[in-house]
Amino acid sequence: MSLDLHPTTKYVASAGMDNVILLWDLTKQTQPKKLLGHKVISCLIQNQIHDLKFSPNGSLLVSASSDESLKFWEVDFDTQAK
Repeated sequence: MSLDLHPTTKYVASAGMDNVILLWDLTKQTQPKKLLGHKVISCLIQNQIHDLKFSPNGSLLVSASSDESLKFWEVDFDTQAK
């Protein structure tokens, strides 16, 4: 449902209808890092993350979801995302 390219590294953030954000390393063939935190509202309501955007310096990622919330994620690609 949404995709954003990190401004200074070879990472892409993707999100969809499962309310999971994945951080993909485009230089390696490794498992993407998962960011979990948006609520699943109901199995009858379509759950999805509508938008993702890295900050200009790439240290933050913001996500907007159908759970009517914005989440701010501190991103550190050397370790796990927080």
